[in-house]
Amino acid sequence: MDETDTILLGNRAECYLRLEQNADALRDSAIAISSHLKHCTGGGHLVPIVMKCAFRRAKAFFKLGRYFLAVRDASFCVSKDADQEKFVELQRNAQFAFDQRSGSEERQKLDGEKPKQSARPRHRTCTGCGLVGPGMKKCSRCERGVFCSKACLKANWPKHRKTCQM
Repeated sequence: MDETDTILLGNRAECYLRLEQNADALRDSAIAISSHLKHCTGGGHLVPIVMKCAFRRAKAFFKLGRYFLAVRDASFCVSKDADQEKFVELQRNAQFAFDQRSGSEERQKLDGEKPKQSARPRHRTCTGCGLVGPGMKKCSRCERGVFCSKACLKANWPKHRKTCQM
């Protein structure tokens, strides 16, 4: 995957966000970031498209209610460019939402109530790109590696092969 593919994935992630297809936006932005970082030859230099992808991933996390991860990505963007008001605003909103959610769970504990359990199934994290969500597939060889797609497994096979056992 070259820089053009990274740009295309980043732009498609923005389109998915506008269509409220947040899981797809999350997937594309995560793949674009991991692909760029994997093939980066400039000593870790972050090009603007990677910052855009990180911001889009943070927005997708926020819209999916994964506030802690949204705070993490938005904070990363702010640390690289604090002059971008949209980075700061997303960080502030995600932190507020995270604090509200954490606060309500803490209040329930203090009141002696049992915190409400999510009705959603447990989500796994992709070993390759870090995408979190349902529908992940285990490596058929070792059944320990979890990947979001065959393409992600293929892209990360050299790294996974070292730990993969039959």
